[in-house]
Amino acid sequence: QAGYYLWEAGVATLINPPNWFGNNFSTNFGSINENGHAAFIFNPTVGSNPHIAFFNGVSTIDIGSFGFRMFIGDINDNDVIGGSGETAPGFFKAFVYRPVGGLQLLPEYAGIAPLQQGGATDVNNGGFIVANLGNGPTVACLYSPITGVTKKLIDYLPVGNTDWTSFETAIFINNLNQIVGKGTYLGTPNTPYILQLADSDVT
Repeated sequence: QAGYYLWEAGVATLINPPNWFGNNFSTNFGSINENGHAAFIFNPTVGSNPHIAFFNGVSTIDIGSFGFRMFIGDINDNDVIGGSGETAPGFFKAFVYRPVGGLQLLPEYAGIAPLQQGGATDVNNGGFIVANLGNGPTVACLYSPITGVTKKLIDYLPVGNTDWTSFETAIFINNLNQIVGKGTYLGTPNTPYILQLADSDVT
């Protein structure tokens, strides 16, 4: 049978959501966490825009969309999902899904015009989310579940920093609160970085 499967110990388990439509499934699977829980994209009807499905180890539910295309960045071990959702044709926003709270757009960061486009790329087990946002060149950002605020990643550097002028992308954040991506260092764009968040930033 066509559809989505979870492969474990030589056994393939079908994990299609109840409203999954026939052969009209997307190729963007999504992500799976250490508990074997998965998030993926599917089409509920012929020609429909994609929805996100969440497999919790027992059953699969449709957690919806923002009306248009959806893309998944990551799912952490607490089943928090981050990604990018199209809220209007050609316009993408970062989102977060939590088992308690449901599907929501991430708050935008302060300091530029509203309607920031972009998407969340990774979520660690503390619920911290890295995202790339902006109305032109992207700006690497961090969402804190403690404060409920999204800030530019460059704002986490020590006062007096002059070497790094911007972080354009944030790709991963691990459970040690280390972030990797690319930024502009001494005037050179696309320079890889690793940023260790201070304890005071995550408590």
